[in-house]
Amino acid sequence: MAIWILLALLVCLGAFFWFGRRPVVHRRVALSDLHRFVASLPAQMAPGGFFIADRETGPGFLQLALRDYGHMQCTLEFGLPETDWSAERFDAVVAGLKSARFEPTVDHGRGSVSRFLRVVIAGPEPHVIQRADQLLALAARDLGWSEGVRFRVKFGGAIVAGRALERLRARGA
Repeated sequence: MAIWILLALLVCLGAFFWFGRRPVVHRRVALSDLHRFVASLPAQMAPGGFFIADRETGPGFLQLALRDYGHMQCTLEFGLPETDWSAERFDAVVAGLKSARFEPTVDHGRGSVSRFLRVVIAGPEPHVIQRADQLLALAARDLGWSEGVRFRVKFGGAIVAGRALERLRARGA
């Protein structure tokens, strides 16, 4: 009997570690709800951390990465590949971002990506989060996605332990 209990505990422990390594996927996230994921990047991720919001109703995704984090200052980077699902609207996205006073750069792509759009947003964290929210909404609109579009969101990269405490201290709490 004790062997069966030990075996069951080992199986449970193995399952815990196996599923603990898999990324958490947030499903059916509305475009307007991406704000909490944007705010989570500087709040808890190390530089290089990112999130990808895959469109649930068809091809396409939005992605945002944390390039740098300092004392309540951060740099986020948005990226959009020109590929089969974005090629028709790619120039409209670039034009829309320019008209909203973003500074997009377009690089030559590789393989199935003919061009790659990048937008870097840097400054005080609240400003960067607000501008990134605006950027995602503009990109989705210019890609022709409706306001009711839903996403599957997943994070990648390292989490920084203690960032929340650092942020509270910076605010004087």
